[in-house]
Amino acid sequence: MRYKQLCEEVSVVMGAINVAAGRLVELARLAVEEGQAEGTGIRSEAHWIAWRTGLSLRHAKDVVRLANRAEQLPCCLAALTAGELTLDQAAMIAWHVPAEYEEACTEFAKIATVSQLRKALPRYGFEKPGRDDGRVTERREVSTGTDELGWWFGGRLPEDEGAEFDHAIRAKQDDLYRQRRAEAPEGSTVPPVSRADALVAMARDSLSAGQTARPGSDRYLVHVHLEAGPDGAMQLMTHLGLPLPDHQRRQILCDAALRGLVHQGLAPIGAGRTTRTINRRLRRAIEHRDGGCRTPGCGSTIGLEIHHIWHWEDGGPTETWNLVCLCSRRHREHHLGLLAVTGNPDLRPGASGTIEFRDQHHRLLHPCGTPAPPVRDAGRRPATTTPGEGAVEAARAIGLDPPHYQPPLGEPMRLSDLSFHRNEPVPVTDERTPDSALSSDPIPLDRREGSCSQRRAPATEPAGRPVTTGPPAA
Repeated sequence: MRYKQLCEEVSVVMGAINVAAGRLVELARLAVEEGQAEGTGIRSEAHWIAWRTGLSLRHAKDVVRLANRAEQLPCCLAALTAGELTLDQAAMIAWHVPAEYEEACTEFAKIATVSQLRKALPRYGFEKPGRDDGRVTERREVSTGTDELGWWFGGRLPEDEGAEFDHAIRAKQDDLYRQRRAEAPEGSTVPPVSRADALVAMARDSLSAGQTARPGSDRYLVHVHLEAGPDGAMQLMTHLGLPLPDHQRRQILCDAALRGLVHQGLAPIGAGRTTRTINRRLRRAIEHRDGGCRTPGCGSTIGLEIHHIWHWEDGGPTETWNLVCLCSRRHREHHLGLLAVTGNPDLRPGASGTIEFRDQHHRLLHPCGTPAPPVRDAGRRPATTTPGEGAVEAARAIGLDPPHYQPPLGEPMRLSDLSFHRNEPVPVTDERTPDSALSSDPIPLDRREGSCSQRRAPATEPAGRPVTTGPPAA
């Protein structure tokens, strides 16, 4: 009984979340069309969404992708708005499915997990959705970060460059294995070499080559900061990064080049009024304190510049309380009069007199959007609420009416059994209002039978392959 109650409440809450996600996509579409998703410090539409919602940039890109393809994916957006798809399920369609196949893929997505969609849709053989002008876009990006498990990285490359990368990793992996085999005592087991070992070795080779080409340069050194932690114990932190575990700190300090930097309280001591130039040690200290560009919503760690808040030519000293880390774009916006910077960056966020940023309209820039709590009925007592009712009330408070979400089937899937129809053309009877014949309301799917939408003819495509919109049983 308890399990059934929990599943019921999860279904109710997910229905509300999905409906709200559909509304968020619609708001993103309006913001993009009206030119509202821009402003001081905004690098992209996804950046604006991430700033205003507190979503990760990856999820913000999903929202923008759905918003930009809203006219091409009416069934997918209708299913999301109706609470039948999650944002992640809809995003898989937006990234991988051409417009002419979106009806069949939407029906399939209703009964498939995100993992199954990620496996099936990119490999199905669709032509990649391109831009409105017909050009095909290629994604080339690398991202890194930290979480509760440590440091992580991810990336995406065009297929040909990805093949080069894979081949380089395999070649380096083979080289490392041969090296370890040659160094291993006779008769002993050769330690295995992973792809992670190969990637780290490639990074070290690149730094070593740079250091050899430019002896004495700090550019090819990995900088860490040794300082007192919150409990007074020694703490080693990566530059612009995170505290290292104790065992890594002890290992690194066994053999490392050390350079001192004097601190006074929380802030390093600056150079005073004697010079405008910021030496390398002071620069690294400011970058470490700020963790990247301090402009709210930016956080860039690339192309960083140190800015005198009280301009040096106007009498401002080169002290840490007058220095702040900005990316080159924000720095230029400031000197163009588009970004005002005031306050003391040495003070903690929220303290009186701490650093503040304002746009050209003198509006204070906040770090991220603050969710507004839903307006609840003051007369309703919490004890009388049913499972998930709070989420439903929150959705209804902003004009949404969420249904119960039906989860994926969770059955095994074979790629060889999948076949998607093109969208069935809908005849237009009224030439004056052709859009009236294009209904985006999703057709209910018989989830037990895995049947196709009634708007599509029961044909096969290609010939000889069964039409399937759900994962078959094992």
